[in-house]
Amino acid sequence: MTYVIQYALTTPRAAEWMPVTATRALIGIFFCISGGTKLFVRAQFGVLEKTMVQIHVPFPYATALFVATVEFACGAGLALGILTPVCAAMLTGDMIVAVATTRSTLSRRAVFSLDLTTSYTSPRCYTF
Repeated sequence: MTYVIQYALTTPRAAEWMPVTATRALIGIFFCISGGTKLFVRAQFGVLEKTMVQIHVPFPYATALFVATVEFACGAGLALGILTPVCAAMLTGDMIVAVATTRSTLSRRAVFSLDLTTSYTSPRCYTF
């Protein structure tokens, strides 16, 4: 009887790695595809560089190249399980900087509000 209880308690722990690994691999694949598209498709790299210019990032070409390379290389590392903590930290930093720079630029350039007069909410942007 104790064997059955012990087996029932340890079996779920043996499978805990599966959803974590699947999530890590899927997020890595997402970043790898996103970064690869920015690196290897000239039009997408141009869009990224134009965005860097619009949000007033210094050295927009070098910054866009760095961001695309980090997303591609660290996404591949995350998907393959190579240097996972380092890759995850780099991608986290990349996303924090992306949100911080675009949010600070948007807050300086526009005020967003929700139109509550209709049955759905649609964002309206009032620029100054």
